[in-house]
Amino acid sequence: MRRVILSIPLVAGLVTSAGATGIVRGQCGKGACDEFEIVEKQVVRSGGDGTLIWARLRQWLTVEGQLRSAPAQKTMHFFCSTSRPAFIVTEDGSTRATMLAPLSPWEYDKYLNWYVTYFEACHDAGNEVPSSREHLARNLRYQVLRIHSSQPLGLTRPESIFYFPSATRRDNA
Repeated sequence: MRRVILSIPLVAGLVTSAGATGIVRGQCGKGACDEFEIVEKQVVRSGGDGTLIWARLRQWLTVEGQLRSAPAQKTMHFFCSTSRPAFIVTEDGSTRATMLAPLSPWEYDKYLNWYVTYFEACHDAGNEVPSSREHLARNLRYQVLRIHSSQPLGLTRPESIFYFPSATRRDNA
């Protein structure tokens, strides 16, 4: 297997190094685990509150440590931002952004794989998410405490994320 490592400049401390950092384990249950690796990533655009990166991932499922499914390739965008973190998927001609709330325990528990993938793409720290999610988010100075929901938001293209409002929403409820 050939790995491509690209040099990515540090932008506001968010994108911490190049891709191809190794295998990352996502959510596990009933003896099976989601695993992936980022084989390539590059900065698309940087702005005042974040950096949009593109990444190519290989994903697969293991059962009791043995490969259970053939690795699948997937490309995604990530908006690496302490105030508006998001992952962006383009499929079937449609682009959708899912805003994340790194300081919300409910979000992590319900959508662990989203956060593992996001933190790996933006900080090379995906393997740290399951055991030290809150500590990781606070050390990286994330500000998003809660969002109304993690429903995908329509975009015309990944770069449109720069014009979306902040995901930080504080409710009294």
